[in-house]
Amino acid sequence: MEINYYTEFAEACAKGMPEKDCRKYFKRYDHKELPRIIKALGFLKSVTPTTLLDVGPGRGRSLWPIAYALPQTNITCIDKSKWRCEVIGAVHKGGVHRITIFNVDASNIPFKSNSFDVVSALEVIEHIPNAQNALIEVARVARNFIIISVPSKPDNNPDHVHFFTKEKFEDLLDKIEKDSGKIFRRITFDYVPNHMLVVIRLSESRK
Repeated sequence: MEINYYTEFAEACAKGMPEKDCRKYFKRYDHKELPRIIKALGFLKSVTPTTLLDVGPGRGRSLWPIAYALPQTNITCIDKSKWRCEVIGAVHKGGVHRITIFNVDASNIPFKSNSFDVVSALEVIEHIPNAQNALIEVARVARNFIIISVPSKPDNNPDHVHFFTKEKFEDLLDKIEKDSGKIFRRITFDYVPNHMLVVIRLSESRK
């Protein structure tokens, strides 16, 4: 897939903040997608959500490929980093109005239940100390699907506070299903180099 992030998003960003800051943010992108992003994109293209919540987009390594591949999807983002919110907010102000960002914590998502067709949490759950509370909130606001990726092997990243095996993640999802009141109709686990991708299909609340 030809990647055109700079012209599609960085130029929009530059309308709302200094171009040098936009270049700093987007500079790591090249013409090769990471395997976990390719896998996530394949799923998202298959369900073509109208609305998507991206939890913790960070520096946008998965956000921009998703936005590029799904031009008709309205994407809402939440992130704790004010700087990253400023960049994504500048893209919105620069003309990409279908992407919005809120500077909030994943453990307290400020949206109504069942607000989004899909909620993505890609390379973020391992960073959240109270992952269970965050995932309960994710399940609450998701209407149809949740897609999550996490490292599948220990690494040296000091910001990673969790390591999940398939068994540990299944145990966590059992707790979340019970506490959220949602029914997890189907859970799939896929693997790409060094990462695990989890897709959950949701059904109506028991409550």
